[in-house]
Amino acid sequence: MIDADHLPPRRPSPSRSRSTAGVLGEIGPLQGLALVRIISASGICQCGDLALEISLECLRRLPAVRHCGARGRAQNSHKSGHGDKLRSSGSRWHGYLAFGWATIFAGVHFFWALGGEDGLDISAGKQLAVERPDWFVVGGLWAVGFLCLAGALVALGLRRRGVHGRPWTLLKLLGSGIGVLLLVRGIGVETLLITGASGVDGVSSAQKFWTLALWNPWFILGGVLFSLAAWSFGKEMAGE
Repeated sequence: MIDADHLPPRRPSPSRSRSTAGVLGEIGPLQGLALVRIISASGICQCGDLALEISLECLRRLPAVRHCGARGRAQNSHKSGHGDKLRSSGSRWHGYLAFGWATIFAGVHFFWALGGEDGLDISAGKQLAVERPDWFVVGGLWAVGFLCLAGALVALGLRRRGVHGRPWTLLKLLGSGIGVLLLVRGIGVETLLITGASGVDGVSSAQKFWTLALWNPWFILGGVLFSLAAWSFGKEMAGE
């Protein structure tokens, strides 16, 4: 009786190997593995060699499939990184624009505090512009100018990246607070003047016109810029 363990292993014929490679070239290695399962489930003994050849050919080809998958993931990662870079660049512009808004407004108030008169009467009223009491110059001009400079520093902070912990929380709150305050001031006064609410009867027609056409929209613009800068700042942190 011949011991089956000492029989030489059967080698697949070259023609069958070429046929197996041709089949896999048409259906692919993953479908080939599914075909092996079907052949094995059929219980046909003569198909055992064919199933073995298909399995080996599939195993040889799977690394190529994994390589293609890794390359696809790398491409998607590169596209995602490019999108994050564009979003980060866009969010920085919000901070730059908010900084420019605050700097310009600070310069206007310092100009008035140093004795400039252009535009002061249509902003604060003719009486304050002419009399210029000390409380108004100190509190309404110098103080507001320095507050605008502080807002400009906050805007510069909102355009920075890599800020974490308490500094991030502080900048986020300050930027959001400034944005809300400016929006409330601009929209609130605009609404009062348009509706003719009590308390604005003493405003001259020229002051009312320029407040509606210039100053309130200017406050609203600043509120939008600071709000966008704070929102982008928080979104960038959440993305990390």
